[in-house]
Amino acid sequence: MMNGNFTLSSSVTGNHRVVVSTADPMVSIWDYENQYAPPLSHFQSGLLVIDAGNANSLWLNPSTGDVSTFDLTIFRPNEEAVHLLESWTDWKEFFAFKYDLDS
Repeated sequence: MMNGNFTLSSSVTGNHRVVVSTADPMVSIWDYENQYAPPLSHFQSGLLVIDAGNANSLWLNPSTGDVSTFDLTIFRPNEEAVHLLESWTDWKEFFAFKYDLDS
């Protein structure tokens, strides 16, 4: 499970503050019969929010009904939200735990 928040700024964000938080804890798929097995590199529930301020944000919601996908919603001021259905496989290198990438 991933839960919490942090704030960052970098040259990529134009040194603007970005807040990353879990509105609902992110729960990974887990082998409950082997509690010490590493989780797979994707989540099955939760809500990750990346808030860039000025009504710009991105929500990552894995609760799509298909454990191989997640919903990515982009919010921008004065525009309709953009919803994208993405595959965890396409994003593995960005969301994977280090030991998932080593295997």
